[in-house]
Amino acid sequence: MSAGVRGGSRPGAGRGERGSGTGLTVAVVAVLALVATAVALVGSAALHTGRARAVADLAALAGARALSEAGEGCAAARRTAELNGARLQDCRVEGDAISFVVSVRVRVELPLRTPGLPRHVQADAHAGTADLAAARP
Repeated sequence: MSAGVRGGSRPGAGRGERGSGTGLTVAVVAVLALVATAVALVGSAALHTGRARAVADLAALAGARALSEAGEGCAAARRTAELNGARLQDCRVEGDAISFVVSVRVRVELPLRTPGLPRHVQADAHAGTADLAAARP
């Protein structure tokens, strides 16, 4: 065995691979960052979809209660939606003062703006007297 050579390896062997671990590490970190971003976007959309459904339910119930007390159903639904961070897109009252249903559609803006993905979520809800509300889809 000659001086300067350990374990039978040649001097300079493997120098072309020097730093290759750094490149691999950067690639793995980039992929993990992409996956984390995708999970955050999907999670945000799911969270806000649930929120939109809850606000739509509240707005429809507020409208139905207002109508049952001889008030303005759609005005109450709009106030409730706005107080809960949503926008009332549509409100319809069907029926009369005794038998009615309030149908609403609310829109909630998503906080993360990403090209190619929706900027808002929306939800529908219905509330009213049992006979008409049960007939709604």
